[in-house]
Amino acid sequence: MDPILDAAILEEKTLLAQRGEIDAKLAKLKDFLAIHAELSARVGQASPIDKPVVRPSAAMSSDGARIATSAEVVSFSELWLANGDWMTTEAIYEGLTASGFTIKAMHPITRVSQILSASQKFQTQRGKGWALKLQNSSAPVATQDRSVHDRL
Repeated sequence: MDPILDAAILEEKTLLAQRGEIDAKLAKLKDFLAIHAELSARVGQASPIDKPVVRPSAAMSSDGARIATSAEVVSFSELWLANGDWMTTEAIYEGLTASGFTIKAMHPITRVSQILSASQKFQTQRGKGWALKLQNSSAPVATQDRSVHDRL
């Protein structure tokens, strides 16, 4: 066969596979944006009896913020890190609080770090923060060395 045609077919298959991954990430991002919009609209609003409007199962702190579950911390972090960037624990914590959540702990930033450490979805590197692990790999997305591929 024609090596150029073979390369083009291989590239097409690669791009189609990447499109599937991108579509999945976009779906997660759309879900995140919908949740964020809902929470943003509700933060600061009061019901007719002066209580925040929340889902019945949501735990609330004394200041009216929703207490984030470990699953919510993991889900939000996954969405924020989906682009392959690194993010510090402090930035993740600030994103959660800006979204109307609170962390029920004496040291909330440390608690966020503990939650992410317990998940197999993330990897940390001192000085950089957190990144998602690649599927079937322990290396985070953001640390892949592309220089080898650039030289080929």
